[in-house]
Amino acid sequence: MANGAASEADNGSVELVRVADSSERLDAVIAQLIETQWLGETEAHARPARACIFELFGLRPPQVAEGASAPAQRNREDDDTYKALVGEMGY
Repeated sequence: MANGAASEADNGSVELVRVADSSERLDAVIAQLIETQWLGETEAHARPARACIFELFGLRPPQVAEGASAPAQRNREDDDTYKALVGEMGY
């Protein structure tokens, strides 16, 4: 897309250069969605693509809060209770 919405970066992801109107923005988003290896490594492909799409719409990508911890471990007892309920209902 010469002089357009995006150009190829060294790592193969589409990088925002400028977007003049909503039609070009839509084209850039569609290109990003098509060209991204969504099932590959999240850090290498999905997150940069998501950041580019956010930037196209003038939004900041989500940030990890400082001091955020990993999700809590699931309670095995709750899992067993749910499993028993599902078994009682015949599912």
